[in-house]
Amino acid sequence: ASGSMTRELSMHYTNIYSDIILSVLMVFGIFLFVIVLIVMGHSVSTGMEMEYVNLGILKSQGFTKNKIRAVWELQYFLAIFTGTVAGLVIAAPLVQKMGNIFQPLTGFLAGDDISFLKIALVVLLIWLVSGLVIFLITKRMDKISPVRAISGGHNDIYFDSRIKAPICQRGLLGSLALRQLLTGRGQYLGALLVAVLLVFFASLIGRMDSWLGPDGKGMM
Repeated sequence: ASGSMTRELSMHYTNIYSDIILSVLMVFGIFLFVIVLIVMGHSVSTGMEMEYVNLGILKSQGFTKNKIRAVWELQYFLAIFTGTVAGLVIAAPLVQKMGNIFQPLTGFLAGDDISFLKIALVVLLIWLVSGLVIFLITKRMDKISPVRAISGGHNDIYFDSRIKAPICQRGLLGSLALRQLLTGRGQYLGALLVAVLLVFFASLIGRMDSWLGPDGKGMM
């Protein structure tokens, strides 16, 4: 009696393969979302810097920062909505196929229904987090003065740093790269985080493959 498995333990061992793959996909989805947020934030920040003069002109014509921010919010909302529709179209025929793959392992007949309520909640969460990131980045528009923008005085928003590396004639390319890295470190921090997440996820998959082994004996 002490060695018999409970119902919960039996279900755990039965679903262990599908649970592991599902967890890996969820972690990948979270990492991918973080990477997209980093790229999106960099895109919005760079767009503000490139359109500095135009933003100043818009503010001089009566466009408030909230109206300008709403344009960015609407753009990314439409992108998220389009991606959601495309994802549903692709996922619908794959749901049943994925269930058939795990059927020999679990012995269960997987359903092919899609929870639109969960999808709506996830999309809403993605939109809220994306909107918050855009809101925080576009706070820099408070410093944009129409007079300064039109006159070209944009030192208060363009990349600047108290640490200014010298530019040397010898090793000109290297000194220029170092100076740009120090003055625009926020721009390169996003690329650094993306590289860290991608390498971490690739290493995690490699370790899991070595744990399981070629024939799955590691799971046993």
